[in-house]
Amino acid sequence: MSTALTPNGHRDLFHAHDLYGIFATLFRDGYFLTNIGETSDESLQQIARFFGTAWHEDAAVMTIEKKEDPRFVGHSDGLIEAHNECAYAPHPPRLLALYCVENEAENGAFFVVDPVALMPAIGQHYLPSLRGARYACQVTQDVAPVETTLMRKTALGERIVFSSIGGAAGASIYSLTSPTDAHSASLVPHLNAVLNDPANRRTHRWQRGDFLVIDNLRLMHGREAFSGHRVLRHLRLR
Repeated sequence: MSTALTPNGHRDLFHAHDLYGIFATLFRDGYFLTNIGETSDESLQQIARFFGTAWHEDAAVMTIEKKEDPRFVGHSDGLIEAHNECAYAPHPPRLLALYCVENEAENGAFFVVDPVALMPAIGQHYLPSLRGARYACQVTQDVAPVETTLMRKTALGERIVFSSIGGAAGASIYSLTSPTDAHSASLVPHLNAVLNDPANRRTHRWQRGDFLVIDNLRLMHGREAFSGHRVLRHLRLR
């Protein structure tokens, strides 16, 4: 059974320009969650600057809401499986910020999973493949594949960087190119199973005004399927 992602911050930290308090919380827990009330996109970007700058200036603030003809998974109301934001990129966003503009859906919880904490479930015998096996990662057919390992070295140590969201055809975006041992071929489906087990999730039910920042290289995130209306602002930060 999943557990709740509890609020651990306070909006007064922004008014006090308490960078130490903000980052101490983020470093300790891997996320920062508080309610900042109603705010404009301009004010939201000012708050986000406490954490970092836009990962991509042309898409500093994006809107996540259901659309009739969704072009990517965030515009649907279905399950979004566990993933690191832009895991396919050579240098993914360091942080991801989300702000709840409105939420009329009672279901569809946001969730995070911690791959490092789940290593006992993943299994130590997969470590050689995580560290050394190489996979071609291709999101869509019109974008060239990127070759990568599924565990990367970061400033904070080794981190599993992975997306279990299917590509355009619904299949895994990873294909094995250079195995290390007999476990390499089963690593991707095994990660999918462990990281998307509801028992391993920490969940959050959105309330209007909620502001959440997660360490994108420490926690994976996703969303359960929902019905109704919900609008989130989405900011990738570096």
